[in-house]
Amino acid sequence: MGHLHRIVAAVLLGLLFNPHPILAAEKFFISIPGPTLSYVPLYYGQEKGFFAQERLDLQVLVVRGIVGISSLMSGEIDVTCHAGSGFSAALRGVPVKIISVTRDRPIHELIVGGAINRPAEMKGKSIAVGSLDGTAAIMTRRILQAKGLDAQKDVNFLSMDTPARLQSLFLAGLPAP
Repeated sequence: MGHLHRIVAAVLLGLLFNPHPILAAEKFFISIPGPTLSYVPLYYGQEKGFFAQERLDLQVLVVRGIVGISSLMSGEIDVTCHAGSGFSAALRGVPVKIISVTRDRPIHELIVGGAINRPAEMKGKSIAVGSLDGTAAIMTRRILQAKGLDAQKDVNFLSMDTPARLQSLFLAGLPAP
């Protein structure tokens, strides 16, 4: 009987100090539009191990809106945070639902190069957005309209991912929301 107790104790100690958990964390894929302050809680939770405590291996993917929606529809990811693209897709009949929002209104900035001082100086310029149908593009069109510009005629919208937008702003002076 003493020998059996030692075996059981050894097995229990092995399980207790095993560096590899018996139950592997479930991979959970989430797409976000970019590394912005809105998504700091995801990175904070990863760093502090909150997701791991719940046996979730959170995989944060930074992709464009249409890629996030397409990946969601194909089952490649579990959740997307592309609300603007999701809303646009839902209006087109894609079976998606927006189940949570973190703010009561969108937060967007329109960043321009130093040569532009007034909205009227945007005429004839190109504006880089993540998605031509996304929230940033819609908000930018509304802002331009409120400032007296025709977003369909006075400016040219270009679709670029976040790093390309920032690079374009620095190199070519393209405005980027």
